[in-house]
Amino acid sequence: MVNKYARVTGGSDVICLGLAKGLRERGHEVALLSTADERNLDHHGIFIPRTVTNDTRGEMAGTKAATIAGKALWNATAAAATRQLIGSLRPDIVHVHKLYPQLSVAPVVVASHLGIPIVQTVHDYEFISASPLDDTGSWRDREEEQLAYRSLNTLLFGVKRLIHSPRIDGWISVSRSTAQAYHERGIATIVLPNFTDQFAGRFPSFRDRQGILFMGRLSEEKGIRHVLELPRHLSSIFPIMIAGEGPLQDEVQRAADASPCITYLGKLNREDVARQLASVRMVVMPSLWREPGPLAALEAMAAGTPLIVYDNGGLAEYVADAAAGIIVAPVVTSMANAITSLYDDSQRWEKFSANASDAVERDHTLSVYLDRLEKIYSDSRKPR
Repeated sequence: MVNKYARVTGGSDVICLGLAKGLRERGHEVALLSTADERNLDHHGIFIPRTVTNDTRGEMAGTKAATIAGKALWNATAAAATRQLIGSLRPDIVHVHKLYPQLSVAPVVVASHLGIPIVQTVHDYEFISASPLDDTGSWRDREEEQLAYRSLNTLLFGVKRLIHSPRIDGWISVSRSTAQAYHERGIATIVLPNFTDQFAGRFPSFRDRQGILFMGRLSEEKGIRHVLELPRHLSSIFPIMIAGEGPLQDEVQRAADASPCITYLGKLNREDVARQLASVRMVVMPSLWREPGPLAALEAMAAGTPLIVYDNGGLAEYVADAAAGIIVAPVVTSMANAITSLYDDSQRWEKFSANASDAVERDHTLSVYLDRLEKIYSDSRKPR
């Protein structure tokens, strides 16, 4: 299992670490190739020094930026670690998640050279566009604010398309929407929706819940500014809780200071997220990009909490497939109208809630995921 982090920085890390644990419980031998960090949650494998992280990307300048770019193109330490792991483990499959810029293309090139089948899960659009948020196929990153990182993303896109992609034996998409975007750019993928086992079990009823929750990265593409506009468009005063961190967190804090309706909870740990999800009437996720398959939506569904989402990508797909909430046009007034219509409608709420938890149990557990993944592994090992 290859992923740039062995700690949780986002949904792809949760999936990778959960798969490693679940596969071991099924009797598979699993080793990770990742980066070293005192916060790592998995310690089976080889963990090489970090280059740049989200916390340190602001330091990319001058010779340091050149060093980071060089290792992003080819990380010799990652290449050596791949050879060592393959030599000692003799794996049947190398399953790749997120590599760049920390690990480079090296693990893929080495595994391919040694004849090991490679499965790639795509968690965003990094193999069809220079920006992982862009599903249009642009070779230039126009999303990243920092010039050095934006330039690096543009450079690495050529590596991903010309060197990485041709060496993949099996592609996995986390939603039909994502699979369609990749299909349009010439990459055929198998759809395997994400999983969560985080919040299984009983949860509070309609009458025991209050408020609306947004949780996620506090950034433009997540639609957090639309959430901050909600009080001006709601017909009643509803408590709005916001959880997360990101580039717009100061703006969120100012809005919370100015409005009695908004409470900024900051970054929550997994246990606190679980409690918040089970205590609110609904979760709003007004993503403005074609979000592939967010775990936050599945975690809300597992807690029996209906969602109100914009009609974009795999997020809307997950909610629609489960009949777990309301899908609206990507404008604030539509979101506000959906909140108002559902907030006090116990009968409709209870139907959405039951649908949500049933869908997770039926389609989005780790066990269901592993059953399908093992079949993909088996098919990827067959002669072509």
